[in-house]
Formats: sequence, C-alpha cells, structure tokens
Amino acid sequence: MPPEVACGLVAALVERGVDACVGGGWAIDALVGGSTGLADLDARLAAAAALPPLPAWQPPEAVREDAPANFLAGVARVHEYLRAGDTFQVNLSRKWRAEFARAPEPAALYARLRAANPAPFAGLLAHAGWALASSSPERLVSVRGAVVETRPIAGTRARLPGDDDAARVDELVADGPAHGWTLLFPDRHPYAGGPEHYAAYLASTDNFEVELVAIEPEI
Repeated sequence: MPPEVACGLVAALVERGVDACVGGGWAIDALVGGSTGLADLDARLAAAAALPPLPAWQPPEAVREDAPANFLAGVARVHEYLRAGDTFQVNLSRKWRAEFARAPEPAALYARLRAANPAPFAGLLAHAGWALASSSPERLVSVRGAVVETRPIAGTRARLPGDDDAARVDELVADGPAHGWTLLFPDRHPYAGGPEHYAAYLASTDNFEVELVAIEPEI
C-alpha cells in the first residue's frame, strides 16, 4: 500500500476507532457502524487512492536532544515511584527537537516513521497547524465501554535464574488462557518446533504470536 494511501486510511479510521496495524494488514476495531460505516470507509479509501504522491522527504537541518542528565534524573524518580507502589510502569522518554527549513507534510513524516519503526500500534492525527504521530510496539491501555485493559510489554514478570527451562515454559502455557493466550499446535506440544526443541507457541486474542523456548544449559 503506498504511504499516501495508508495515511489517508489512517485519517479515515481515526474517527472510527483504529485498533492496530499488524503484519502489513489493518486490524480494524468493530466500530465502523455496519454497512453504512463500511460504505463510508470504502469511499474514503477510494479518495485516498486518488491523492497525489507525497512530497520527497527533506531531512531536518538540525536535531537536538535533552541533556542525558535530565533523563537519568527521571529514571531515579521512576525508581522512587516503583518502590512506593505508586505505579507499575512508566514510559519515560527523551525529548528530541528537529528543525526543518519548512514544516514537513504530516503524512510524509508519518510515512518516514512507519518505514523506520513499523510498530503494530501507530497512528497519525493531523489538524490545521499541528499534527501528532505515534508509534509503539505495545498497547498500553485500551478502553472499550466499561472494560479497561492494559498489556505492557516490559516489567510485568521477573527474570529469574531458570526462566528458560522447561518448567517455566509449562508454567507460562498453563497460565496463558487466563490472559487471552491460546496454545498453538497442541497435538505436537511441546516439540512442535522439532524433536529437540522444547517450546510453546501461543497466540493472543489480538493476533499476536509468541514462541517460548526452553534453552538447554551448555555442557
């Protein structure tokens, strides 16, 4: 899909509820409103396909970042919040400032971001005079009606000696269904990957797949 079409699709879906872009195909949340919503979406897709090509990317003239000391000070505060039990995860980032000769087209910037970081959860919100582009490998929070769901990637399970052994793989497989994970190839588990490859293959309700491998200790 050309970037200009993809970005037009994003604009069409932001109002309808974009869930994710996974594996090169759009996973659209069930918020299109039936046949009327689908017809509207088709019309927007056709309009997006007719858009002119995006302008050639012009790199920034200068890029500046916050001092590393500021980030390290933030890390220290995060540790304080964790010890106090005020939070279980903090998305701490460093600020980067890019200066352009002229303001880049939001769709061109987003296409550049998608090429550099094709994360499953990404989006573009553009308005007159400003735009917001985002890209993340995880869905931190999802709100659907009265259900609030969080699925952070890092920091949710301790990494301990023996994490890669067969017993830990079995423990994770047994615990998976309670968190929306289903065992793949159950008839061949735990050697679906080969007779000497002790592993579990799981799929989530969000169409993510993971392989858990028991690493044999070196002799």
